[in-house]
Amino acid sequence: YRMLREEATLADLAEQRMAEAKALESKVFETSSTAEPRPNAYIPEEIGIPKPFGVFTPFKPSDPGSTMRHIRKPQPKEIVI
Repeated sequence: YRMLREEATLADLAEQRMAEAKALESKVFETSSTAEPRPNAYIPEEIGIPKPFGVFTPFKPSDPGSTMRHIRKPQPKEIVI
C-alpha cells in the first residue's frame, strides 16, 4: 500500500512541476514596467507622424525623496533698488 501511495504522490508532484513550468514559460513574454508609456511607442516610423515634442521634450523632475524634509526652503531676499 505504501508503494502505491508513494507512486501516486510522485506522479502528483511531477504533474504540479509541469504545470508550474508551463505557467512560468508563458510569462516569459510578458513584461511589467512602472515607466510611463511614451506617446509614440506603438506608432511605426514609416507612417510619417511627427514626434509629439520634437527636439525639446518636457523635463519631468523626479519626486523629492524622504530626506528633503530636513532641508530648509530658501528664503528669498528682498531686492533693493
